[in-house]
Amino acid sequence: MYAGQKFSRFFNLGKGGTYIEFETDINKVFGRKKHGYSLLASLKGTSNIGYGVQFSNVLEYEYLNYNQYKNAHKTKWETVLRWTYEINENIAFSPEVTFKVEKYNNSKENYLIESSAGPYVLFTKNINDDLRIYGKVGVPVFRKDESKAEGYRYSKSQTSAYGKIGFEYIF
Repeated sequence: MYAGQKFSRFFNLGKGGTYIEFETDINKVFGRKKHGYSLLASLKGTSNIGYGVQFSNVLEYEYLNYNQYKNAHKTKWETVLRWTYEINENIAFSPEVTFKVEKYNNSKENYLIESSAGPYVLFTKNINDDLRIYGKVGVPVFRKDESKAEGYRYSKSQTSAYGKIGFEYIF
């Protein structure tokens, strides 16, 4: 359960423009070990470079106080390079490369690094002027994960599938 606020602005940079977004969220977390909350602030930027190429960056800071996290701080940087080809009004083909780093302070988890590359099919459909459904499916997606915590180190490379579906209400 969460409440949040987003502010976004369009700039005329790049062939298709650039969007900058600032978001804050307050999250109530019902954890297995301990209920709690998190506070999130993020700065996002997406540039349409041209010819269907998009470049996105996200910088996040999150305060965590639930489960094993007690007054923990997490910073995250994520970057995505994507090319999108519209097949029709609702469907697009989009190969992308993603790189993400998360760093934990005041926690037993020190860092997490994820990278992935693969082709995706994107779907979006406006149900009415205020509501739309969207989806994203990727097969096969190459993924590499690495994490380090106190007394623990993990690294894995794999091929996987990815799927996401959601609804968006526009105020």
